[in-house]
Amino acid sequence: MKKLFFIFIIIAVAGLALVSCVHTDDPGQDEPVEDDFGTPGFTRDETTSSEMFDDFVGGLMQTMKYASSEVVPSLYKKIAVNLRLDLNFNGNESYILFRSGYDADRPQNTTLCIEVFSSATQDLLAGIYLFEKTSYLYVHLAENKIKIPLLPGTVSGIFPVDIGFDADASMLVSSGLKSFMYAAGKIDYEYKIYKPDKNNSFCERHFRFDVDMGKSLRQLAQMSSYWQEKLGLKNGEMDFIFQNILGITGADILAGRIPDSKITVEFSTQGGNPDYVGQGRLTKMKVSADIDQTNDGDSVFGKDFDIVFDAVQISISNSALQGLPGENAFADFVDYADRKFRFKTELKYDGEEEANDVTLDFIYDIRDGDKTTFSLSAVGKNTGSENCSVYYVNHYLYLNWTADGREYNIEGHFDFNQFVSELAELKKDEAKNGLISILSYILNCVRLQNGEIRYHFEPLFFADLIGLDDRMLLELFDRCSEEDVVALLTANQIAISDLNRPFTLVINTSKAFIEQISDITLPENPNRLG
Repeated sequence: MKKLFFIFIIIAVAGLALVSCVHTDDPGQDEPVEDDFGTPGFTRDETTSSEMFDDFVGGLMQTMKYASSEVVPSLYKKIAVNLRLDLNFNGNESYILFRSGYDADRPQNTTLCIEVFSSATQDLLAGIYLFEKTSYLYVHLAENKIKIPLLPGTVSGIFPVDIGFDADASMLVSSGLKSFMYAAGKIDYEYKIYKPDKNNSFCERHFRFDVDMGKSLRQLAQMSSYWQEKLGLKNGEMDFIFQNILGITGADILAGRIPDSKITVEFSTQGGNPDYVGQGRLTKMKVSADIDQTNDGDSVFGKDFDIVFDAVQISISNSALQGLPGENAFADFVDYADRKFRFKTELKYDGEEEANDVTLDFIYDIRDGDKTTFSLSAVGKNTGSENCSVYYVNHYLYLNWTADGREYNIEGHFDFNQFVSELAELKKDEAKNGLISILSYILNCVRLQNGEIRYHFEPLFFADLIGLDDRMLLELFDRCSEEDVVALLTANQIAISDLNRPFTLVINTSKAFIEQISDITLPENPNRLG
């Protein structure tokens, strides 16, 4: 499954590019179009879509091969990954560095680093560092420097990548791209042949093309059952993607109601026999989109947005990773287990007029369940009355809420850490949901607009995503509790379906929504609303 998972990632990336669109003003017939494609020393030439996609797929697989089980540890012992992604979102420029290192002889030293920098100031905006040796995840966000314990093998388990490079795998991915993506007009193509000595030569190739959005989107909307099965798609999931990025449905696409659109993709490969495509390594890739939607703005980024992804460095090699900070750089990071946090948000249940101000004080210790404690209170914005509260301390859970004019109160022994662990294992073992399923869920639930992050949580949809029905949920509760959960719910006249209430969380990013606190205070009677 890991092999197909990486194949699905490749096809999903292509699909994401297809469902983005660019709106540009028509320059008119008399206005000359500047030819800005051309590198000194390179030869311009003609190419076909088939050759281009074969070179892209071959280049991506050749790049990933250096991190695969076919190479490590049989031929080489080390893996070094270096990626740089320049990002321009609505004029805000930043860049992301992704670096990771692995040594088959010392897997305990595996490291991974993700850093986000401001392009203008070079300031570090966010940093995530994982060190298998210390068994910690280090998070640097603004003034917060936190280290979070990891489960053994969390990082080293990434490598080596179990992906096949046989003809069938390449054909599957290449066929997927050719089935879903069509170039509009002429493909810009240039190449240069290098001859390091008289017996050897290799080729560097550059491609640029515009996507035929109408034809490509129609192919996606008409996706065959074969590809739906390969991608783990369920009915309606592609519609989620269309609606939440383009603001149109599959029916709109099939009827030809597609916004005037254009998307530009560029990529480069290097290496391999100059007489054959698909032998080089993918070295650069750029996708540009300027979204102009036709709906009311109910999409992930709102009505309009501009975005450019530019992977200026794509490198995977069999060498030691350089440039990562040493362990001493994290001496001032405070253990997550020694910190308590307060998180503030707004919550509104579907069908209710009043929103709630929610305050969550928590500490979650993955290693020591005795330390895990949280206190949640939801207070009506208009009434000032507490409508819901949840407390967890010393392996006891207290749930209190109002519904239909009645107050519900439940308490019982419960192991929250065990519940999280078994839920994670359940998802880990559930193979029916592919990357597209997860992507469609995220796009359906998240909105990023007007300085706010909105997350609409639909328990039934989420449960279906991870393959968790009411019966399995009850069994999971039973395993993590000393109580008879069914009897407890029955005694309180509660059905498990009563807990599946959709709601929306709203975070205002212009305000401080998370802070460190000195202590978590619980009420004298945690099994009542305040």
